[in-house]
Amino acid sequence: MGNAVQPLLNSVGDSIEAIIITMHQEDFSGSLPTSGKPDVPCSLYMKELQGFIARVMNDYFRHFECYDFVYESTEAIAQRAIELFIRNSSLLRSLGEGGKMRLAADFAQMELAVAPLCRRVSDLGKPYRLLRSFRPLLFQTSELIANSPALGDIIPFSTILQFLFTRAPPELKSPFQRAEWTIARYSRWLDDHPSEKDRLILIRCISIEVRHVF
Repeated sequence: MGNAVQPLLNSVGDSIEAIIITMHQEDFSGSLPTSGKPDVPCSLYMKELQGFIARVMNDYFRHFECYDFVYESTEAIAQRAIELFIRNSSLLRSLGEGGKMRLAADFAQMELAVAPLCRRVSDLGKPYRLLRSFRPLLFQTSELIANSPALGDIIPFSTILQFLFTRAPPELKSPFQRAEWTIARYSRWLDDHPSEKDRLILIRCISIEVRHVF
């Protein structure tokens, strides 16, 4: 059964990743509107993601009668989607106050986006806790972020470092920019190097090069 549906699962996962990475094509650099509220409840890529997942579940997975098997398969997709969302959110440059508000709305909408893939979003474990823990950091100072109790336990150090790079002046490039990689290539590298030690070594090497430049 697993072998039969794996090509479909792979295709769905690839499509979700392709949609999430388009967040970098949207403008998050805007300032806070005079009303203090974002112009839209969520971003265009998030609306597309929600629509895609809903269609996939209705057109394909709802036809299976073995619900336990289906959810065991789709919950892994939901976890991966959240991890990709956090990864790309931590790489967004430039992020203005208005952009922070819209991205915060995207965090809330992300729970709704992956909801059809699982029985309960709260059952997704660490990815769910990561989603909930990262959102408040959008509005905190770098000092508060560095002292967050979620750092290291729920939120990987490498993810926080990526996020802190985005707050730096344009001259201080993010790791993928310093390596002259596209975000897609950098994301693949992270997938190929799941070890937190490997990721921190890469960031450290890049930081050493930056210090030499400056």
